Amino acid sequence: MIGWLFKKVFFLVLAVAGAYYLYQSYGSAFLAKNSPQTKSLTDNVLGTATKVATNQATKSASFLEMAVFKQASKPVVDQYNKLPKEKQGEIKKQIFK
Repeated sequence: MIGWLFKKVFFLVLAVAGAYYLYQSYGSAFLAKNSPQTKSLTDNVLGTATKVATNQATKSASFLEMAVFKQASKPVVDQYNKLPKEKQGEIKKQIFK
């Protein structure tokens, strides 16, 4: 699951980087020949692609953080659930002081 997530983010970043490279390499010559409206459209597309990539990366990082925390805390929660109810109550009191 996490490997799939990394692949998704990697290819998204790769696509935005490729679009930016093409824009920098060929965009200026193309835009010099065409109207300012084309430049505006190109800027909007690049801006939108960057925004989408940033949002996906943020969501992926949040998901990954949650997955890592859940996996790391699972043994602690399992041990807590094995304790008698009195001991669980004592631990709750200590945590929520």
